[in-house]
Amino acid sequence: MIRILLAGFILVFSSHVFAKWYQVEMIVFEHLIPDSSGELWNAGNVPDYSNAIELVTGPDGSNAFKMLPSSRHKLGGVNKVLKLSSEYRPVYHVAWQQPELRKSRAKKVHIKNPEARINGTVNLRGGHLLHLDLDISYFIDLYTESVTSFTEEGSEEVVMEDIIMTGTYAQMKETRRIKLNELHYFDHPLFGVLMRVTRLGVE
Repeated sequence: MIRILLAGFILVFSSHVFAKWYQVEMIVFEHLIPDSSGELWNAGNVPDYSNAIELVTGPDGSNAFKMLPSSRHKLGGVNKVLKLSSEYRPVYHVAWQQPELRKSRAKKVHIKNPEARINGTVNLRGGHLLHLDLDISYFIDLYTESVTSFTEEGSEEVVMEDIIMTGTYAQMKETRRIKLNELHYFDHPLFGVLMRVTRLGVE
């Protein structure tokens, strides 16, 4: 029995130590001359993202799904080119680190920035091949509403705040097999998304 428990501990420890870690980087940009002919618009609340993982921005908590500072960005040059372009305008640039998770354990990462009018999820699925699932809403007319809820933990009252983004938006929903270190472009008549996935600590 002790040998079984010891073997299980070694297996779990080894899988944690040798797990693959990735840096995921994303640039969302809008088309300054959009082609909206025949494009269907959505109105109202966006899909429910309550089960998605929120990126950790502070020093506390686990290193998993932690937002990286701009000094760690690898697509700064690409972002600069977009800023100088007369056809595109970057609206959101973010990067984070995360472990490799197989399809059954993969976690959607919540991408939300009211100032950039972006709300959605990115799901990186590992295994023999890497896949990216994108579900991004880009708001044209944006309305936000703050919602406060109160819960009790023991004798303490916990305040939870969230922002509901509503209005008119266009949605990009796509699944694609990707390769490491390559720049991947997801297109929409109104906006675009650039994604690059690299091994953490590897240029």
